[in-house]
Amino acid sequence: MNKSSLSKQQLTNRQKSDFSFLDLSAFVAIVEEENFFKAAERLGISQPAISIRLQNIESQLGFRLIDRRQGSVPTGLGLQVYKSARRIVVEFSTLKKYVSGVELLHQSYLRIGFSTPTVAMELLGNLLKNIPGIRLKLIEANTLDLLEKLKRDEIDVSIMTLNKPLVEPFKCVLIKKQKLTALIPSKHMLASKKNISWQTIINEPLIIRAKPSMTYLQIEEEVETKGFTLKSHLETPSREAMKEAVASGLGIGLTFITETGDDNRFVSVPISDAINNSAIYFVTYENMMGLPEVEQFFEIVRNTPAI
Repeated sequence: MNKSSLSKQQLTNRQKSDFSFLDLSAFVAIVEEENFFKAAERLGISQPAISIRLQNIESQLGFRLIDRRQGSVPTGLGLQVYKSARRIVVEFSTLKKYVSGVELLHQSYLRIGFSTPTVAMELLGNLLKNIPGIRLKLIEANTLDLLEKLKRDEIDVSIMTLNKPLVEPFKCVLIKKQKLTALIPSKHMLASKKNISWQTIINEPLIIRAKPSMTYLQIEEEVETKGFTLKSHLETPSREAMKEAVASGLGIGLTFITETGDDNRFVSVPISDAINNSAIYFVTYENMMGLPEVEQFFEIVRNTPAI
C-alpha cells in the first residue's frame, strides 16, 4: 500500500471513530471564527486537520454542521449542536484549569450584547484590563432584540436598559439608573433652561426613537401616567438619527441622559418631573454563571463604581 492510499485509509478510519473533545473544539472554533483558517490558527493545527475533525463529527451525526457553500456558516442543526458543544468545551476547559493550574480564562471567548454603548464600553475596558487575552464578540441592538439573542444563545451576557429587573431564569445586576432628558437645539428659546417639565414640552414637535426601543416605551409610560397625548412627534430608527433631526431644527429630542453625547448643536435639559423608572442592567442566564468569563465580568460590573 503506497503512502497516499495509506493516508486515505487512515482518514476513513478516523471518520468512523467516535468524535472527541478535540473534534468538538474544532467545530466550536470554526463557528466562532467564521473561517476555517483562523479556527485552525486558534487551535494550533493545520487547516486540513481541522477539516478532518469537522468531517468526523458530521460523519458520526449523519448531517452537515457547516454549510461550506457559504464559507463557514453553521446549518440550522449545526447551530443547535454548537450551543451544547460550546458549553461542553468551556466546562471542560474550566476543569483543565483547576486540574492543571493553567490560566485558561485569558484564552476565553465572550459574546456580549449591549444597547447603551457609552456605558458598555467603559465596562468592557475594565474587563479587558482584568483579562487581557479574552476575545470578545460585540453585538449592538435594542433591549427586546438582546433578550431574544440571550434566549437563542447567540450572546452570553447583555448590558441593556430595562424598566424593571428580570427574574429567574435571568441573573441581573443594576449598573446605572436611567434619566429622561430633552435634547433642545442650541438656538431654541428653551435651550437656556436648567430643567424642563413635561407640560412645557408636550406640545412641542417631539423626536423620539421608534418602537420597540426602551426609550419609546419609557416615554409612552410617562405620557400616559401624566394624562398627556403624543400629538406632533417624529419617530427615528436610531439615536443617531434622532440627534441629527434635533440638530437640523426639526424639534426637541427625548432620550436617556446616557445617550446624549457631546454635541454643541443641541443641549441636554433634564425633564424635572420624569418618572425615571428605567435603569441599565447586566443580564445573563443563571446557568451561564458557571462559565468563568461570565462570572469574572459579573464581578467587574458589580464592583465598578457608578458610571
